[in-house]
Amino acid sequence: MNRLRTTTVEKHCSPRKKRLESSVSKSDSIRLFELASLDHTQELKTWCQFHWEATFRRAIETNNVIYYHDCCMCFSKRGFLKKSGHPILQSCSIAKMPTLVQVKTHEEFYTWIRNKLQEKQRQGQNVVFPSINRFHIDMEDSESESDTETQSLGKRYSKLLQEKNEVEEKVRRLSTENQVLLASSKDWMLKYIQLSQANYAEEESDYFWTPIKPG
Repeated sequence: MNRLRTTTVEKHCSPRKKRLESSVSKSDSIRLFELASLDHTQELKTWCQFHWEATFRRAIETNNVIYYHDCCMCFSKRGFLKKSGHPILQSCSIAKMPTLVQVKTHEEFYTWIRNKLQEKQRQGQNVVFPSINRFHIDMEDSESESDTETQSLGKRYSKLLQEKNEVEEKVRRLSTENQVLLASSKDWMLKYIQLSQANYAEEESDYFWTPIKPG
């Protein structure tokens, strides 16, 4: 079976820090994340709350470097980085990520993580739970047929969204041009009516003032 769907992690839903600490795994494997799932959302909020206090804020205060790996949606502490196997080009210190440096609370951290997950879904990539100190896994080799279909649908969605935006822009442009033409037509029609009325008045005036020769 697909490794993405068979790996397991203990759920960490307790509000108490001691129970959180015992249930949050620091070496958890890849798990698919469902953005529409309320259970997954709550679990992600709990993960963000725990690790923001226990890992990220503490690392920032003590100047300990933490790296983000976009390939696997995970983070590595400095001591784990060399053996993690994540590609260098897809890894970056969180201190060099402006959007993450601005994060000050676990709520903002959750928002940042969720935005990343939504971005991956739009790009047709696997959406997985974040993790700390996770070894690199080649996501492409781990895909199942359904994952491939999801990526295909994601790319098609992006293409259709682009086409939709282009059509809407064209409609707006044509609507503006139509308004200009309509205003111009009304202006010409008004001028035509005024000219017709002037010609009619002139002809009527000539009729009454032109002497009629006796027969």
